[in-house]
Amino acid sequence: GRLPENEESRREREAWHRDIGVLRKPEVEAAREAAFAATHIAEANPETAVRQFTAYCEFLLSLGKSMVHVQELQLGSWIDSLTVALVRLNRYSEAHAWLDGYFALPPRYRARSGPSEEDRLQKRLARCAKMLHGDPGGR
Repeated sequence: GRLPENEESRREREAWHRDIGVLRKPEVEAAREAAFAATHIAEANPETAVRQFTAYCEFLLSLGKSMVHVQELQLGSWIDSLTVALVRLNRYSEAHAWLDGYFALPPRYRARSGPSEEDRLQKRLARCAKMLHGDPGGR
């Protein structure tokens, strides 16, 4: 047999199933596939990749408004891809804004990001800040 489920556990299970159901919707999967496709062209065509990554990150943020388990959006990974492409285009202000916004989100958004990803994003944020404040050498 199973132990009886308490109310909190039941709500958590229901939220989990609802959130995973959202992530499996065809329109979400199609948006994810388009973002993955952009990773293959990001180096050769960063401008096109930026448009796709931006659209996907905005889409993820909109999904997060109705989700409990926002860590499953893996937003950090997509912010990483987006800001790499923005920096490649010398669009430091936009990269800084995205990174700053990401770190301003509730910590649960970063629960699936590993320490190395977080460190990389923090370093890029600092580099963008330096570039915006007159230190183009990034020192």
